[in-house]
Formats: sequence, C-alpha cells, structure tokens
Amino acid sequence: MKKTIIIVSALVCILTSFSVYADNVEKLKEDLNAKITEISAKEEEIKGLEAQRDGLKNEVLMVNEELNKMQLQIDELNGKIEIASKELDKAIKNEDEKRDLFQKRLVVMYEKGNMAYVEAMISSSNIMDLSKRSELIRQISENDKKILDDYVQAKNDVLSKKEELEKNTEQCQKKVDEFNETIHTKSTEIEELDGVIQQKSTELTALNNEKTEIDNQIYSQSYAGRIFAEGEKYLGYPYVWGGSTPETSFDCSGFVCWTYTHSGVYNLPRTTAQQIYNQCKKISPEEAKKGDLVFFQGTYQSYEPVTHIGIYAGDGNMLHCGNPIKYASIHCAYWESHFYAFGRLVS
Repeated sequence: MKKTIIIVSALVCILTSFSVYADNVEKLKEDLNAKITEISAKEEEIKGLEAQRDGLKNEVLMVNEELNKMQLQIDELNGKIEIASKELDKAIKNEDEKRDLFQKRLVVMYEKGNMAYVEAMISSSNIMDLSKRSELIRQISENDKKILDDYVQAKNDVLSKKEELEKNTEQCQKKVDEFNETIHTKSTEIEELDGVIQQKSTELTALNNEKTEIDNQIYSQSYAGRIFAEGEKYLGYPYVWGGSTPETSFDCSGFVCWTYTHSGVYNLPRTTAQQIYNQCKKISPEEAKKGDLVFFQGTYQSYEPVTHIGIYAGDGNMLHCGNPIKYASIHCAYWESHFYAFGRLVS
C-alpha cells in the first residue's frame, strides 16, 4: 500500500511538472507569436519609410536634372550677354564717332553758311542750278543726321537685347534658387527619414533579439535547459547494468529515460536504447541541437543495432552514462567508429 502511494505521488508530481512546463511553453509561444506580429508590423513600417525616402530621392534627381538644364541655359544667356555687351560697346563708340563728326560738320556749315550760299549762287548758272545746290546742302545735312540716328537706333536695339537677356538670366537664376531650395528641403527630409529608418531598424533588431531570446526560452523550456539541469544532478554516478533510478544508479538508456521524464520535458518510460531510437525523428548531424539524442552501435554484442545512447550537448559533446555519468566528445576515435545516428523525440 505504501509503495502504491509513493508511485502515485511520483506520477502526480511528474504530471504536474508536465502541466506547468506545458503552460510555460504555451505562454512563451503566445509571446513569440505576438513578437512575430510586432516584427512584421515594424518591417512594414520600415518598408513604407524606405519607399517614402526613395520617392524623395527620385524627386531630388528630377529637380537636379532641371537645375542642370537651367544652369546650361544661364551659361548660354551669359555668353549671349557677353557678345551683346561687346556689340553695345561698339555701337556706343560708333554713335560717339558719328555724333562728333556730325557736330563738327554742323559747326562748319553754320560758321561758313553765308559763304556756302554765296559761292553756290555765284557758281550757279541759273536759278534752277542754285535751287539744286541748296537742296544738295540740305540733303547732305539730313543724311548725316539719318546716319547718326541709325547708329543711335542700333545702339538702343543692342541695349534692349542685352537688357532682355539679363532679365531672362535673372528669371533663370530665380528658378535655380527655387530648385536649390527644393533640393535642400527634400534632402533635409531624406536625412530625417534616414534617421527614423535607422531608429526603426534598431528597434527591429531589438525585436528580433527578443524573438531569439523567446525562441531560446521555448527551446530551453522544451528541451535543453531542463534536460541538462536534471541530468547534471547525477554526474559521477557509476554505470549499473539495468539501473534506472538514482537509488540504483543507471545504465545508458535508464539515465536518458529518467532525465527526460523527470525534467518534465518528455514522458519517457523505462526502455532500451533501441526502443528510444524507434520513437525518435531521425535528424542529420547538421540539424542536431542541444537536448537531442545521439545513438551508437556495436558497443557490445546485441541482436539490436543500437547499443548505446547519450544526450547531445552541442559542439560535438554528449552527456551520457558511461562509467561514470559524464560529458564526452563524440568525435574521439571510439565514438566515431560506433556512431549510428541522431534522433529527436517529438511530442
């Protein structure tokens, strides 16, 4: 009766342990799903910000293209202004020269006006000839004035052209200033977005780190942490054929069954290494994680392939019931020669 009570109490403890660990894992899985949702939202937020930033960059590129075109136009206008300035200088010089010549001729005509008319009358053969000579003098005067007026007009035309070119240049420069202001504004916005993206990326990294930590906790809750916390209690215990409890000590399969069951990770009733292997999902060495199982063959005469089992500790090591229970490398010559497979108990 007393033995039955002890067995029932042990089973109750084990089942309670399973329930607590299951609850913990479920809570961690809920946290993990929430974190994954948060990460997804953060990634979408960053994508939106990056699209906004890229749009601004494209706008800046287009404004820069317009700015370059406008700068070329200004350079062309400045070249024309330079030519017009030279033409204006030449027109002013011609005007001054013609004005000076015209004024001198007027002075001479006024100073010698009477003699010119007297000479014209004396040398005239008749009234008709005199009239013609007087008209010629008038025409010469008017022609000089017309030439001067043409030079003045030419100068004014060049001046107007230069002023128009300068006005166009001023308008183009105003657009250039506007383009530069636009580029400055958008570049500032891009810098601000870069800062926000950097901040969000940092937040995303933190979220991913938190997710990794939750993953590790789930894995630890499910496998490695609890398995090795339980298994390490028996380091140094001797190998005892058929042993399956701390009171009797353990053999290799007894140690694994006890450790998995009493860690609360997996209810694994006492059985052989081969039977444990039969319950496992087969995995490659590359897939093997801390808390998985590693199986060996031919370590003693047996009708079953699998003759030894250890708990994989990662980095090429295992915790197993050798003699005594201890950590060992699976890459030493002996264990490599007897290696059979990796396996994982799946609920």
